[in-house]
Amino acid sequence: MTVLGPKTQIAGRYELVDRLDTGALGDLWRAHDVKLARPVALKLVRPELAANPTFRAGFRDEARAWAAVCDPGSALVYDFGEEPDRAGGPPVVYLVVELVEGRSLDRVLAGSGPLSPMEVMDVVAQAASTLHAAHGRALVHGNVKSSNLILRTDGVLKVTDFAIARAFGGVPLADAAVDLDSAAFRSPEQAAGGPATVASDIYSLGIVAHHCLAGELPFPAVGPVAAAVEHLTEHPRPLPSSVPESVATLVGRMLAKDPSDRPADAGDLARSAVGICRRLGRRTARPPRDLLGWEGARLVG
Repeated sequence: MTVLGPKTQIAGRYELVDRLDTGALGDLWRAHDVKLARPVALKLVRPELAANPTFRAGFRDEARAWAAVCDPGSALVYDFGEEPDRAGGPPVVYLVVELVEGRSLDRVLAGSGPLSPMEVMDVVAQAASTLHAAHGRALVHGNVKSSNLILRTDGVLKVTDFAIARAFGGVPLADAAVDLDSAAFRSPEQAAGGPATVASDIYSLGIVAHHCLAGELPFPAVGPVAAAVEHLTEHPRPLPSSVPESVATLVGRMLAKDPSDRPADAGDLARSAVGICRRLGRRTARPPRDLLGWEGARLVG
């Protein structure tokens, strides 16, 4: 198996620069597209997953599905491919996406502590709008968490890593490779072995919102099994008393154990969050018309 590192070229086009992160599916690299002379983010799939033809086919289908999500809040997909390993190992499978310059929410929280209620409602509005666009194409994210939401310096939020998203009713593609961090954000129905749905994406975004408001996760369990039990049976830690009632109520609805008690869909959630932002005296970083397309234009004014 070929060892990949800085200066390595993938597909004769993408030159690896430096490793940005390591996750369940593989390594994320900053790379340079020598053909178009631009920086990109390149995810290299783990060799043990790349060796599985079924996984490769499913991952390719999901990359195409992600590429079809046309929303300002989704990191753009540029390319997908696979090539033989020069040393005879598993094929090199890669996904090339927009390089988002900013910090993930978990790093923002680690560096500066909890966000204000207005900031959190802005985050919820932007993320929910992007999820709504994906759901409209019968695609759920399935792995919404603080590390997959990137906040740019201008306040615009980008949703990344739809890598284990799946069509409604589909069989989870990479459950065996879900990293331990994901367990803290998975819905009760996912913890019970069910598929990801629109409602489970909303629940996971509720965990993110709670995390941003309190500076800590709502369930303190360590390890995926304990986390699953807590999502199924326990109530989340209370939010700080300084959180306005309207914000706490919305987050509580998002974290309802019964999916039918959560907001009806991600579009409804985005509208509610925009309304709370306004009542708190803040406009969202993305104009409402950009949040929900033509529907969002009615929120302007």
